[in-house]
Amino acid sequence: MLLIFGLTLSMALLVLGGTVVSVLMNKVGWLVYVGAGVLVILAGEMIAGDPWLTGKGLLPEAGWVPWVLTAVGAIVVIVALVLRRRSLSAGEAS
Repeated sequence: MLLIFGLTLSMALLVLGGTVVSVLMNKVGWLVYVGAGVLVILAGEMIAGDPWLTGKGLLPEAGWVPWVLTAVGAIVVIVALVLRRRSLSAGEAS
């Protein structure tokens, strides 16, 4: 019985939290970019800390590696956003 209560409560909290995040993202547009930045930083740290990549010698175990991977990821995201904006504005002009 306690398990069912916990699962029900968890699902209710997930739905409520998802609704709050959705409303905030619709009202505060720059929040999407903050979330993207957090994801890029986490991805860089996860790739740099991957035991398979460091064990095979594909990545050095240096402190600067997560920052370089994060910077590369950020550049890729920024370039993708710029290209998307250009294609959208070119579509509106024609």
